[in-house]
Amino acid sequence: MGSQYGLWQVLSWQGLQHRKLPFMTLTMFLAITAVYFSVLLWINFWVSQKRGARAFYDGDKSSPWFLVAYGMIGASLSGVTFLSVPGLVEAKGFSYLQMVLGYQVGYLLIACILIPRFYGQKVVSIYQYLEARMGIEARLVGALSFLFSRVIGSAFRLFLVVLLLQHFVLDPLHIPIEVTVIITLLLIFAYTATGGVKTLVYTDTLQTSVMLICAGVTLYLLTREGDFSGLQVSISHTTFDFVGFRNNDNHFVKQFLGGALLAFCMTGLDQDMMQK
Repeated sequence: MGSQYGLWQVLSWQGLQHRKLPFMTLTMFLAITAVYFSVLLWINFWVSQKRGARAFYDGDKSSPWFLVAYGMIGASLSGVTFLSVPGLVEAKGFSYLQMVLGYQVGYLLIACILIPRFYGQKVVSIYQYLEARMGIEARLVGALSFLFSRVIGSAFRLFLVVLLLQHFVLDPLHIPIEVTVIITLLLIFAYTATGGVKTLVYTDTLQTSVMLICAGVTLYLLTREGDFSGLQVSISHTTFDFVGFRNNDNHFVKQFLGGALLAFCMTGLDQDMMQK
Protein backbone atom coordinates (compact mmCIF):
# COMPACT_ATOMS: atom_id res chain seq x y z
CA MET A 1 0.00 0.00 0.00
CA GLY A 2 3.00 2.30 0.13
CA SER A 3 2.58 3.22 3.81
CA GLN A 4 2.65 1.80 7.31
CA TYR A 5 -1.08 1.09 7.15
CA GLY A 6 -2.30 -2.37 6.30
CA LEU A 7 -5.23 -3.06 4.00
CA TRP A 8 -7.66 -3.64 6.86
CA GLN A 9 -6.54 -0.43 8.58
CA VAL A 10 -7.04 1.49 5.35
CA LEU A 11 -10.58 0.18 4.86
CA SER A 12 -11.57 0.29 8.52
CA TRP A 13 -13.71 3.05 9.97
CA GLN A 14 -10.83 4.23 12.18
CA GLY A 15 -8.50 4.38 9.19
CA LEU A 16 -11.00 6.41 7.21
CA GLN A 17 -11.53 8.80 10.10
CA HIS A 18 -7.77 9.20 10.41
CA ARG A 19 -7.63 10.27 6.77
CA LYS A 20 -10.70 12.51 7.07
CA LEU A 21 -12.48 10.64 4.28
CA PRO A 22 -16.19 10.04 4.94
CA PHE A 23 -17.06 6.36 4.88
CA MET A 24 -20.06 7.00 2.64
CA THR A 25 -17.81 8.66 0.06
CA LEU A 26 -15.63 5.57 -0.23
CA THR A 27 -18.62 3.24 -0.15
CA MET A 28 -20.39 5.14 -2.91
CA PHE A 29 -17.23 5.30 -5.00
CA LEU A 30 -16.58 1.56 -4.76
CA ALA A 31 -20.23 0.72 -5.39
CA ILE A 32 -20.54 2.98 -8.44
CA THR A 33 -17.25 1.73 -9.87
CA ALA A 34 -18.19 -1.92 -9.34
CA VAL A 35 -21.65 -1.54 -10.87
CA TYR A 36 -20.39 0.51 -13.81
CA PHE A 37 -17.60 -1.85 -14.82
CA SER A 38 -19.79 -4.89 -14.18
CA VAL A 39 -22.28 -3.53 -16.71
CA LEU A 40 -19.47 -2.83 -19.18
CA LEU A 41 -18.10 -6.36 -18.81
CA TRP A 42 -21.58 -7.84 -19.22
CA ILE A 43 -22.07 -5.83 -22.41
CA ASN A 44 -18.72 -7.09 -23.69
CA PHE A 45 -19.65 -10.71 -22.93
CA TRP A 46 -23.11 -10.36 -24.48
CA VAL A 47 -21.92 -8.66 -27.66
CA SER A 48 -18.84 -10.82 -28.25
CA GLN A 49 -20.74 -14.12 -28.29
CA LYS A 50 -20.88 -15.81 -31.68
CA ARG A 51 -18.94 -13.03 -33.38
CA GLY A 52 -16.34 -13.74 -36.03
CA ALA A 53 -13.05 -11.99 -36.65
CA ARG A 54 -14.62 -9.75 -39.27
CA ALA A 55 -17.26 -8.56 -36.82
CA PHE A 56 -14.51 -7.38 -34.49
CA TYR A 57 -13.67 -4.65 -36.99
CA ASP A 58 -17.00 -3.77 -38.61
CA GLY A 59 -19.62 -5.01 -36.12
CA ASP A 60 -21.26 -7.17 -38.81
CA LYS A 61 -22.37 -3.85 -40.32
CA SER A 62 -25.53 -4.16 -38.26
CA SER A 63 -25.08 -1.62 -35.47
CA PRO A 64 -28.21 0.52 -34.92
CA TRP A 65 -27.49 3.93 -36.41
CA PHE A 66 -29.18 5.82 -33.57
CA LEU A 67 -26.96 4.08 -30.99
CA VAL A 68 -23.87 4.88 -33.03
CA ALA A 69 -24.87 8.54 -33.32
CA TYR A 70 -25.81 8.81 -29.65
CA GLY A 71 -22.65 7.05 -28.46
CA MET A 72 -20.42 9.31 -30.52
CA ILE A 73 -21.45 12.21 -28.27
CA GLY A 74 -19.62 10.57 -25.40
CA ALA A 75 -16.79 9.31 -27.61
CA SER A 76 -16.01 12.84 -28.79
CA LEU A 77 -15.82 14.18 -25.23
CA SER A 78 -13.58 13.33 -22.31
CA GLY A 79 -12.60 14.44 -18.84
CA VAL A 80 -10.43 17.09 -20.47
CA THR A 81 -13.56 18.61 -22.01
CA PHE A 82 -15.25 19.01 -18.64
CA LEU A 83 -12.19 20.68 -17.15
CA SER A 84 -10.83 22.77 -20.00
CA VAL A 85 -13.90 24.08 -21.83
CA PRO A 86 -15.44 25.82 -18.78
CA GLY A 87 -12.14 27.63 -18.26
CA LEU A 88 -12.06 28.65 -21.92
CA VAL A 89 -15.64 29.90 -21.71
CA GLU A 90 -14.75 31.86 -18.58
CA ALA A 91 -11.86 33.50 -20.41
CA LYS A 92 -13.63 34.19 -23.71
CA GLY A 93 -17.25 34.35 -22.62
CA PHE A 94 -19.93 32.85 -24.80
CA SER A 95 -18.00 33.83 -27.91
CA TYR A 96 -16.85 30.19 -27.72
CA LEU A 97 -20.24 29.52 -29.29
CA GLN A 98 -18.76 30.81 -32.56
CA MET A 99 -16.61 27.68 -32.80
CA VAL A 100 -19.45 25.39 -31.73
CA LEU A 101 -21.60 26.73 -34.57
CA GLY A 102 -18.80 25.80 -36.95
CA TYR A 103 -18.89 22.22 -35.70
CA GLN A 104 -22.29 21.78 -37.33
CA VAL A 105 -20.86 22.64 -40.74
CA GLY A 106 -17.99 20.21 -40.18
CA TYR A 107 -20.38 17.37 -39.34
CA LEU A 108 -22.48 18.20 -42.40
CA LEU A 109 -19.38 17.98 -44.60
CA ILE A 110 -18.55 14.59 -43.09
CA ALA A 111 -22.04 13.31 -43.88
CA CYS A 112 -22.04 14.68 -47.43
CA ILE A 113 -18.42 14.11 -48.50
CA LEU A 114 -16.56 11.53 -46.43
CA ILE A 115 -19.14 8.92 -45.46
CA PRO A 116 -20.41 8.32 -49.04
CA ARG A 117 -16.82 7.80 -50.21
CA PHE A 118 -15.96 5.42 -47.40
CA TYR A 119 -19.11 3.40 -48.02
CA GLY A 120 -18.53 3.46 -51.76
CA GLN A 121 -15.06 1.98 -51.31
CA LYS A 122 -16.39 -0.55 -48.74
CA VAL A 123 -13.43 0.08 -46.47
CA VAL A 124 -13.16 -1.02 -42.85
CA SER A 125 -10.38 1.44 -42.06
CA ILE A 126 -10.30 4.97 -43.41
CA TYR A 127 -6.62 4.36 -44.17
CA GLN A 128 -7.65 1.78 -46.74
CA TYR A 129 -9.12 4.72 -48.62
CA LEU A 130 -5.73 6.44 -48.51
CA GLU A 131 -4.14 3.34 -49.99
CA ALA A 132 -6.69 3.17 -52.79
CA ARG A 133 -6.15 6.83 -53.68
CA MET A 134 -2.44 7.39 -53.01
CA GLY A 135 -0.75 4.06 -52.35
CA ILE A 136 0.49 1.96 -49.46
CA GLU A 137 2.95 4.64 -48.29
CA ALA A 138 0.12 7.10 -47.65
CA ARG A 139 -1.80 4.45 -45.76
CA LEU A 140 1.16 3.62 -43.53
CA VAL A 141 1.90 7.27 -42.79
CA GLY A 142 -1.75 7.96 -41.98
CA ALA A 143 -2.13 4.87 -39.79
CA LEU A 144 1.12 5.48 -37.89
CA SER A 145 0.24 9.14 -37.39
CA PHE A 146 -3.13 8.13 -35.99
CA LEU A 147 -1.64 5.53 -33.64
CA PHE A 148 1.02 7.92 -32.36
CA SER A 149 -1.38 10.82 -31.81
CA ARG A 150 -4.02 8.54 -30.27
CA VAL A 151 -1.56 7.01 -27.81
CA ILE A 152 -0.33 10.44 -26.71
CA GLY A 153 -3.81 11.95 -26.50
CA SER A 154 -5.35 8.99 -24.70
CA ALA A 155 -2.46 8.91 -22.25
CA PHE A 156 -3.03 12.56 -21.33
CA ARG A 157 -6.79 12.05 -20.95
CA LEU A 158 -6.30 8.95 -18.83
CA PHE A 159 -3.69 10.71 -16.71
CA LEU A 160 -6.03 13.62 -16.01
CA VAL A 161 -8.91 11.38 -14.93
CA VAL A 162 -6.65 9.19 -12.79
CA LEU A 163 -5.07 12.29 -11.25
CA LEU A 164 -8.46 13.61 -10.15
CA LEU A 165 -9.50 10.21 -8.85
CA GLN A 166 -6.22 9.89 -6.99
CA HIS A 167 -6.39 13.35 -5.44
CA PHE A 168 -9.99 13.29 -4.23
CA VAL A 169 -10.51 9.63 -3.35
CA LEU A 170 -7.43 7.41 -3.27
CA ASP A 171 -4.68 9.62 -1.84
CA PRO A 172 -6.32 9.65 1.61
CA LEU A 173 -6.16 5.83 1.49
CA HIS A 174 -2.42 5.93 0.70
CA ILE A 175 -2.96 3.97 -2.51
CA PRO A 176 -0.12 4.74 -4.97
CA ILE A 177 -1.06 6.32 -8.26
CA GLU A 178 0.79 3.52 -10.08
CA VAL A 179 -1.72 1.02 -8.68
CA THR A 180 -4.61 3.23 -9.76
CA VAL A 181 -3.26 3.47 -13.31
CA ILE A 182 -2.64 -0.27 -13.63
CA ILE A 183 -6.09 -1.21 -12.33
CA THR A 184 -7.75 1.34 -14.61
CA LEU A 185 -5.90 0.03 -17.66
CA LEU A 186 -6.77 -3.58 -16.82
CA LEU A 187 -10.46 -2.71 -16.45
CA ILE A 188 -10.48 -0.86 -19.77
CA PHE A 189 -8.68 -3.73 -21.47
CA ALA A 190 -11.10 -6.26 -20.01
CA TYR A 191 -14.18 -4.77 -21.66
CA THR A 192 -12.62 -3.78 -25.01
CA ALA A 193 -10.24 -6.62 -25.87
CA THR A 194 -12.71 -9.16 -27.25
CA GLY A 195 -15.83 -7.30 -28.31
CA GLY A 196 -14.43 -5.01 -31.00
CA VAL A 197 -16.44 -2.24 -32.63
CA LYS A 198 -19.78 -3.76 -31.68
CA THR A 199 -18.85 -3.56 -28.01
CA LEU A 200 -17.72 0.04 -28.39
CA VAL A 201 -21.08 1.03 -29.86
CA TYR A 202 -22.94 -0.18 -26.77
CA THR A 203 -20.36 0.88 -24.19
CA ASP A 204 -20.20 4.35 -25.76
CA THR A 205 -23.98 4.50 -25.46
CA LEU A 206 -23.75 3.67 -21.77
CA GLN A 207 -20.93 6.13 -21.20
CA THR A 208 -22.80 8.90 -23.02
CA SER A 209 -25.87 8.28 -20.87
CA VAL A 210 -23.82 8.37 -17.67
CA MET A 211 -22.05 11.52 -18.81
CA LEU A 212 -25.29 13.35 -19.63
CA ILE A 213 -26.89 12.27 -16.36
CA CYS A 214 -23.86 13.50 -14.40
CA ALA A 215 -23.89 16.77 -16.34
CA GLY A 216 -27.58 17.21 -15.54
CA VAL A 217 -27.06 16.47 -11.84
CA THR A 218 -24.11 18.87 -11.73
CA LEU A 219 -26.14 21.61 -13.40
CA TYR A 220 -28.99 21.04 -10.97
CA LEU A 221 -26.70 21.28 -7.95
CA LEU A 222 -25.06 24.41 -9.33
CA THR A 223 -28.38 26.11 -9.93
CA ARG A 224 -29.55 25.18 -6.44
CA GLU A 225 -26.42 26.25 -4.59
CA GLY A 226 -24.59 28.69 -6.85
CA ASP A 227 -24.82 32.38 -7.64
CA PHE A 228 -25.32 32.93 -11.36
CA SER A 229 -25.27 36.71 -11.38
CA GLY A 230 -21.78 36.67 -12.90
CA LEU A 231 -22.95 34.28 -15.62
CA GLN A 232 -25.84 36.55 -16.51
CA VAL A 233 -23.47 39.51 -16.80
CA SER A 234 -21.12 37.47 -19.00
CA ILE A 235 -23.94 36.46 -21.34
CA SER A 236 -25.28 40.00 -21.57
CA HIS A 237 -21.84 41.32 -22.56
CA THR A 238 -21.08 38.56 -25.06
CA THR A 239 -21.44 39.31 -28.76
CA PHE A 240 -20.11 37.72 -31.91
CA ASP A 241 -16.87 39.43 -32.89
CA PHE A 242 -16.65 40.80 -36.43
CA VAL A 243 -13.97 43.45 -35.81
CA GLY A 244 -10.34 43.28 -36.99
CA PHE A 245 -10.13 40.06 -38.96
CA ARG A 246 -6.36 40.09 -39.48
CA ASN A 247 -5.22 40.63 -35.88
CA ASN A 248 -8.21 39.29 -33.96
CA ASP A 249 -7.98 35.60 -33.05
CA ASN A 250 -11.54 35.69 -31.74
CA HIS A 251 -13.05 36.94 -35.00
CA PHE A 252 -16.30 35.15 -35.87
CA VAL A 253 -15.13 33.95 -39.29
CA LYS A 254 -11.90 32.50 -37.87
CA GLN A 255 -13.67 30.78 -35.00
CA PHE A 256 -16.48 29.48 -37.21
CA LEU A 257 -14.17 28.09 -39.90
CA GLY A 258 -11.83 26.73 -37.24
CA GLY A 259 -14.71 24.85 -35.63
CA ALA A 260 -15.81 23.43 -39.00
CA LEU A 261 -12.30 22.25 -39.89
CA LEU A 262 -11.71 20.92 -36.39
CA ALA A 263 -14.86 18.78 -36.50
CA PHE A 264 -14.12 17.64 -40.06
CA CYS A 265 -10.56 16.53 -39.22
CA MET A 266 -10.91 15.34 -35.62
CA THR A 267 -14.03 13.29 -36.37
CA GLY A 268 -14.12 12.60 -40.09
CA LEU A 269 -10.44 11.72 -40.45
CA ASP A 270 -10.07 9.88 -37.15
CA GLN A 271 -10.26 6.09 -37.27
CA ASP A 272 -11.47 5.86 -33.68
CA MET A 273 -14.57 7.87 -34.59
CA MET A 274 -15.20 6.87 -38.19
CA GLN A 275 -14.89 3.11 -37.61
CA LYS A 276 -18.26 3.29 -35.86
